[in-house]
Amino acid sequence: MRRLTSLLIAVLIFVTPFSASAQSAGYQDASRAAEEIHIWQLETIGTNEQLSARAGENVCDWLVFSNARSGAGQNGDYPAAAFRYFEENKGSLSLPDAERLSVCAASAGGDIISAGMLDDVFSRLGEDTSSALINHLIFALLALDSGRYSVPESSKVGREEIVNEILSRQLDSGALWMLNEKTSETDVTAMAVTALSPYVNGSPEVRSSVLKMVGYIASCVTDDGTVVNWGAPSCETTAQTIVALCSLGIDPATDERFVRGGISPLDGLLSYKQPDGGFAHNEQSSGSDPYATAQAYYALCAFARFKSGLRTLFDLRTEQPSDLRRSVDSLERDIAALETQDTASASKLLSDYASLPSGERMYVRNAAVLFDVLDANGIENTSLYSPDSIASDEGAAACTANVFDNTANGEQTITAADGNYSRLDPPSSTSPATSSARGHSPAEIVILLLIAAAAAGAIVFNHTVLKKSLRNNGR
Repeated sequence: MRRLTSLLIAVLIFVTPFSASAQSAGYQDASRAAEEIHIWQLETIGTNEQLSARAGENVCDWLVFSNARSGAGQNGDYPAAAFRYFEENKGSLSLPDAERLSVCAASAGGDIISAGMLDDVFSRLGEDTSSALINHLIFALLALDSGRYSVPESSKVGREEIVNEILSRQLDSGALWMLNEKTSETDVTAMAVTALSPYVNGSPEVRSSVLKMVGYIASCVTDDGTVVNWGAPSCETTAQTIVALCSLGIDPATDERFVRGGISPLDGLLSYKQPDGGFAHNEQSSGSDPYATAQAYYALCAFARFKSGLRTLFDLRTEQPSDLRRSVDSLERDIAALETQDTASASKLLSDYASLPSGERMYVRNAAVLFDVLDANGIENTSLYSPDSIASDEGAAACTANVFDNTANGEQTITAADGNYSRLDPPSSTSPATSSARGHSPAEIVILLLIAAAAAGAIVFNHTVLKKSLRNNGR
């Protein structure tokens, strides 16, 4: 019996690393990684007050944004510093800089309307959206929708023109392009999904296009959960994928379209984490990269907010009142139980859904199920809305809860019984996942070899003892 036990222990020791690697990371892993990024920030860049003093710098702005959206590092000085930087550099700011500054200032509770930031962004955007880079359009939309602001009166374009122009850049593969119509951009595609998420339930055309984008992104996930752009995976592309999925109510840690052998994009993102708490750009990088770390941080924030049932990363409005949240949850459960031929219930649910403000309908993640039943029974869908109709001028508000502390706000991991829905149904077919371009690190290989050697040694030892025992017993 002792020999059999030794053999079993040896085998278990050998297979344990492989079994553990197949368990997808979750909320607690994201929380720990975010805490380590904050430590990296303090040791590498500085305190929150020092970040404010450097308003206008890309990495500092996004770190402030992530601290604000997580509720873990409030800094009321940042909006004033951002407004001051904006006024002093307005004449030389690029459009992407102005957009980033607007979103980050709003995330910390700044009034970007009174500061003139949104007017400035749209005056730079001009009236010919066809000549604008797609990332300019995406971030103009994110800034505008961060507080569901009305389009500035001086603007020559509205939400609808921006949305339509983004959709016009889609390739047959479902991907979007930025500089070259022959080059698919996974980063840009994921960012577009995030920006278009408020409109998915409002328009069949937007829904169809975003569904194709989701399918394309799924085809770019490797076997180790990282996501490919320009032929190779990176931390930033993986981070943008997580933000996009969470904006649609899709769990990047469990959705079967994105998980490969138990390995999810969240695992892929965490594989870039470095010993100092920062994140590397890619497999070949030596040490932490500030830009990659900043993007990883806000992807972790997006995931934590999704798991906690809070507003999406770029929806900076005050959290939904409890009665509205209950209405949305109840509506999702009723839609999940809806039978295809139950026209009476479908009509009632349509009425309940349409009674929600259009800017809140994005949070009914399984609305497509209701829409399909309506279509199947020839019932007119009166809940569709135009992009410009979601303006409510609620404004942005700083997050007041620590989203990485599930004892404070209660992690709402949705179960199948409650309705584990993705807002978008899986594509009918997706391209096969790109093979993994990343192997185990040298340290991991050494550890695995040592474990294998120990297991082999144990097996040989037990085999020798067994043979000797058999000889001694005349067998």
